[in-house]
Amino acid sequence: MRRSSLIYVAQYPKAKGIDRAWCLEVACLVVHYSVWLVIPSLVWGPLVGFFVYSAVWALVGTMLALVFLPAHVGLPIVHEQHHDWLHQVETTQNLALPKFVSFFFIGLDYQVEHHLFPKIPSINLPTAAKITAAWCAEQGVVHITTPYLSALAEASRFMAVAWAEYTAEDPYEVRFGLIDRGVAA
Repeated sequence: MRRSSLIYVAQYPKAKGIDRAWCLEVACLVVHYSVWLVIPSLVWGPLVGFFVYSAVWALVGTMLALVFLPAHVGLPIVHEQHHDWLHQVETTQNLALPKFVSFFFIGLDYQVEHHLFPKIPSINLPTAAKITAAWCAEQGVVHITTPYLSALAEASRFMAVAWAEYTAEDPYEVRFGLIDRGVAA
């Protein structure tokens, strides 16, 4: 991600010129690297600064994986992406968590609604999930909420054999229920 962001910033002026969005992106990157890499390097030395930066982002990456993998992995893999709401519901699931744990997921345990309504504040996602689940039930669309540990176990089982056993499915077969969604409801 770090490399990709730097490449994007370097290539953006060639494609779109230097504008306000590019300047803001560069400013954010400068602040990011200054706060997380330069200042710690000046305070504790470059080796410690680099170690702190690497350790923090390794931890953040692990935490993000523990949120995103159970919400997406183990569901159908489709070979064509439809950029519609139904595609989001079919390839994503919500994670059932106790409220005190859900707080730390900052709303990402409501992945279906996070994808459908990305600008809804995380505090409103539980209400949006109830409305979305009821609407999906009326429309005959499967809206999955799986206990977190079950989803994590399913994602682990899926990842262990995915490279050998799973192929991309036809999105229409998934949509019309011809392919099992692969998760326990």
